[in-house]
Amino acid sequence: MIRRTNSIVLFVVLISSSAIAQPKCDELTESQIGYVHSHYPGYRILSMSDLSQDDQTIWNKSKRASECPAIAKGRFTGQNHGDVAIALLKGNGIHLSEKIILLTDGKSGYSSRSVWADKGIYVIYRLPPGKYEDMNGKKRTYRLDSVGIEVLESTSLIANLEHNKLEVLRTTD
Repeated sequence: MIRRTNSIVLFVVLISSSAIAQPKCDELTESQIGYVHSHYPGYRILSMSDLSQDDQTIWNKSKRASECPAIAKGRFTGQNHGDVAIALLKGNGIHLSEKIILLTDGKSGYSSRSVWADKGIYVIYRLPPGKYEDMNGKKRTYRLDSVGIEVLESTSLIANLEHNKLEVLRTTD
């Protein structure tokens, strides 16, 4: 009887620990974090706990569950492979706004540019080069990675920097 009780407790602990697995969100270096804090005062990097319980569940059941919803690494500018898109939040409650920046490590250090800003909480991820279509049927082919920007189960956007020109496609509304 004691052995059976111990097995049940162990089984419950294993289920609980796997159910609360969090994506890895420690992918930024100290110097990248320092740059963000010094150039975007008042903003903080989006964390999984900023998402509603429903959105956390949706993210954790998605194919991106092991990725951080605030960080996307890729070749977004064509300059190098060290580009990082970062979702930043400012404020709280109904006064919450988000800015998505692209951080690039160049010869003279980091530089950044805003690729999206709006009220609310968006998650981001890397989209590979390829063919994409907006909600009006406009088609684009991108040679570089793009940043997927999404309000889960709602609005979806694609931000791309082909030829250093920002283009944002709305794929769903």
